[in-house]
Amino acid sequence: MSLIALASLDATACSYPEPPPFSEALSGATSVFVFRVEGTQLKRKDLPGEAYSEWVEASIRVVETLKGTPSVARVVSFSTGRCGGLRLDSGHYFLAAVAINASRIALMPADQSVVDITDEYAEGDPEATDNAGFIPVVRHAIAGAPLPPGFPSPSLVHRSLQVGAPPTPCDR
Repeated sequence: MSLIALASLDATACSYPEPPPFSEALSGATSVFVFRVEGTQLKRKDLPGEAYSEWVEASIRVVETLKGTPSVARVVSFSTGRCGGLRLDSGHYFLAAVAINASRIALMPADQSVVDITDEYAEGDPEATDNAGFIPVVRHAIAGAPLPPGFPSPSLVHRSLQVGAPPTPCDR
């Protein structure tokens, strides 16, 4: 098999529905909160034959609620696979914009409802958090103001993506 054929197989082997952008997640969210990942654990479920499924469960601590009743979330589950895998590192802070208030949140491939805001959030220091600019924009959007164009930046969204979406096949 040629190298081109292998590349083509790799690109088509990874597919998932395009996740809604953060702006859609935020506008449809009934619960918006900041959480810190306290720890992670790899989980595995054996399937028939030699097959298995793996995912990560992150234990979280809700730090601040921006919208809705205080979140009861304690666990976020996600995949770290090469196809739409996510990266939620221990010790990092994330903003979640979700339509549920449950103790367990299951993220989809390349989910953009959770954004790594570690560099934009200072727990216990609201002035530093406000000066970083991210949380004030979200607060204004929750109050009805439009999000600035391109918010959040692609680099911010991609912090929590393990591997981005597969490349678009070339036109022939």
